[in-house]
Amino acid sequence: MEYSSNLTQNKNYYKDLFNRMEQSYILLDVLFNERDEPTDIYYIEANEAANRITGIELAGKTAGQLYPDFKQYWYEVFGRIAKTGNAETHEVSADLSASYRRFYAFKVGQAFEHKVAVIYENRDTGYEEKIVKIKARQKQEVIRVLFSALEEERRRVAESLHSSIGQILYSIKLSLANIQPFADVDEFEAAIGYTNKLLTDAIVEVRRISHGLMPTRLEESGLKNAIRDICEQLSDGVSFTFNLTGPTGRLDKYLELAIYRIIQELMTNVVKHANASVATVDISIEQQQITIRVSDNGNGMDPQKAHTPGIGLASIKSKIKLLNGKMNIDPKASVGTKFVIIIPMWSKKKDIETRNQ
Repeated sequence: MEYSSNLTQNKNYYKDLFNRMEQSYILLDVLFNERDEPTDIYYIEANEAANRITGIELAGKTAGQLYPDFKQYWYEVFGRIAKTGNAETHEVSADLSASYRRFYAFKVGQAFEHKVAVIYENRDTGYEEKIVKIKARQKQEVIRVLFSALEEERRRVAESLHSSIGQILYSIKLSLANIQPFADVDEFEAAIGYTNKLLTDAIVEVRRISHGLMPTRLEESGLKNAIRDICEQLSDGVSFTFNLTGPTGRLDKYLELAIYRIIQELMTNVVKHANASVATVDISIEQQQITIRVSDNGNGMDPQKAHTPGIGLASIKSKIKLLNGKMNIDPKASVGTKFVIIIPMWSKKKDIETRNQ
């Protein structure tokens, strides 16, 4: 009596363990006709995981009953395993999807029996392939945006060199050509003075372009002072209010430069496109994250543009993505536009490089 009770307890224990398995497990019996050809499959047992992925209670039914279009190929596969005793691994199309599940099948029971056990992997290979493809597309999009932004930056620099430096140098050439060696002293000094002024203008313009490419103020004085400079440079027509809260120490150089470029682009967009009179820039540096808020009282943004951004906004999004951050745009035509950007402090340079390998 005690032996029978222990046997029942063990049976219940193993049945519970069987149903708690994450992998899908099916025990089946391959049915053969009089010509010894596999014609159907009888499902002896299936755990709850197997019933979940198929959506059907399998035990006690045949494949012919459940799947009228069950392929003869699979009858032959399981028949071969039942006859030869050789285990096999296969991939089978998952129901209602274009993905595949891998399974391992092997013979069980007595030699004369035709029982086969099947264990399915919990994750399907199609899902993994889709994830890989999505990540590849995202990486390609980031690269595309970065190259587009780089080409736009080159175009802007070339335009600046042609329109400003080129014109100033041409004016210097004309000025020098017009200086007469035996001219009146006053005229000679005036010509020299004008040429010196042009040279000074050229130096100032070169510094301006150089500062746009690599802000020395950021390198020398830090993020707070560098962004204050942007506010002053762009203050013609728009009144910017800037506030930075948090630790006074320096951030990593790559992080400071990324934040600087993001805010510079957003503030330039305010001046160019928002038709605003007032704008606010807030940076909050906390232990876990950096929060950037840029808002204005301008026209607001067409919601469609937020989803199909131009090069400037796309470049901002790509930088934020590389920093593992996120951006929310609140475009309201009546009260302007508000950008909220959150960058986690744990987005170390090594992590960012790893994401793009």
